[in-house]
Amino acid sequence: MSQADKLFSGYQQFVDKLDQTHYFVKFFPNCNLIQTWLVVTDNALSCDFRCYRLNPRNVDQDILEYLDVWKQLPVEIQTEIQNGILAVQQENQEKMATARAARKPRGEYADLPRQVACTADCCDTSDYMPPGTLVKKAGIKYLEGDERAAALKEFLDAYQCSGCQPRKRGKARNPLYKNIPRTVNCNGKDCGKECTINAKSVYEQTGGDAKQIKAYCDEYLCRSCNPEWGSWLKGKSRGRKPKAENVGFPKQVQCVGCSKPVHIVPQNIRDKAEKMGISTEELLDNYKCRSCGGVVRGPNRKKRKTKKAKATA
Repeated sequence: MSQADKLFSGYQQFVDKLDQTHYFVKFFPNCNLIQTWLVVTDNALSCDFRCYRLNPRNVDQDILEYLDVWKQLPVEIQTEIQNGILAVQQENQEKMATARAARKPRGEYADLPRQVACTADCCDTSDYMPPGTLVKKAGIKYLEGDERAAALKEFLDAYQCSGCQPRKRGKARNPLYKNIPRTVNCNGKDCGKECTINAKSVYEQTGGDAKQIKAYCDEYLCRSCNPEWGSWLKGKSRGRKPKAENVGFPKQVQCVGCSKPVHIVPQNIRDKAEKMGISTEELLDNYKCRSCGGVVRGPNRKKRKTKKAKATA
């Protein structure tokens, strides 16, 4: 039971035409208004409501009769409520009439079957096909007479269900790639591995020329057999291909203070040597880690005072 039901347990509950929940209190014949408690919010923790005066025109006739208000209303208001109901009914009837008028006459599809049998061998299934779909598939939308009957018979005689003749699904392939196969075999020695190729990349390299595409497929090498692919990864070290200025630069250096190996970045070492005013080779030969005091401070950074210096000050 909701909070509102607990609070207004002795009142009659009803819903107006706007789907708002009310609890009936009293009807005032002099002004033809219904006093109610209008529920604004109602949940397990709280209930928000307010006193409300409702126009009977916003309530259905059967609810007014249930509240014993209908007989107390003037004839004019009763007529307005009844005319409103009739207007809604008339509007619904007009919508239904419009929808029926929009339908195509049944005579147009009188010669079309609703069940289409599969003509494949060893298959006795039949599929339900709406007339509009059958007209599109058979291509008889604008045909008439004997020509329409002949085209329909030709379609029915060649029809096969989706189990005997699976339909192609998905997006159609770009016509520019019609000469490019989806897979090729590796031409490496004793390999023959089947590889999937990128049609767009092949088209950009060959320009769509059939001879160049055939030569590309005949000379194709997989990644394992291609000496040019990933050549910088085939050595002992793996990672990105280094820049030209970093080729041969050491990956780590040994601290002269604690003999600990420290991984370094080439550009950081160059910047550090420039700040110290020495060469890169000299810095690598006399490198100190952070623990041994090898920290380079910027020109605008103040030097920290040690405990000894603070005590002296």
